[in-house]
Amino acid sequence: MPERVNLSWKHIQDDCKVLANLIGPCDAIVAIGRGGLVPSTIISHAHDVSVVNFAIKSYEEFAAGQLQIGQIPGLKFNSEFRDKRVVVIDDLSDKGKTLVAARDYFESCAFTNFKFATLYIKKSTQFIPNFYVKQFDDHIWLDFPWESVKLD
Repeated sequence: MPERVNLSWKHIQDDCKVLANLIGPCDAIVAIGRGGLVPSTIISHAHDVSVVNFAIKSYEEFAAGQLQIGQIPGLKFNSEFRDKRVVVIDDLSDKGKTLVAARDYFESCAFTNFKFATLYIKKSTQFIPNFYVKQFDDHIWLDFPWESVKLD
């Protein structure tokens, strides 16, 4: 079992503020769902821009699984933002497979000015985003606060 780090909402809020400043102005944010939805929403408010969802899943419980793409940005978004500054946001670049899939998608749609941002990266990730806040050792498992919310 990996060593676990519990991230509080305060950690996330503080790190989102740092990430928003690193990103600077942008025209739209693409949230990699599910993990990137919360940071994307927080950062979208800081920059007063819209968010669209790009659902890509690569983990089942604690193990990396098959990459599954569930929802992609629509044609309207692609035509409206193809030549504008778009930032793709996720919570973590662990192995990097999810962000590589997103990069490949946006390149295939001929986007010209897109960047990547994550709150955190792991040391051995194969994809270093343009912006990130902190790096963690590979043996660390990050427990995000939105993963522990139980609705009774």
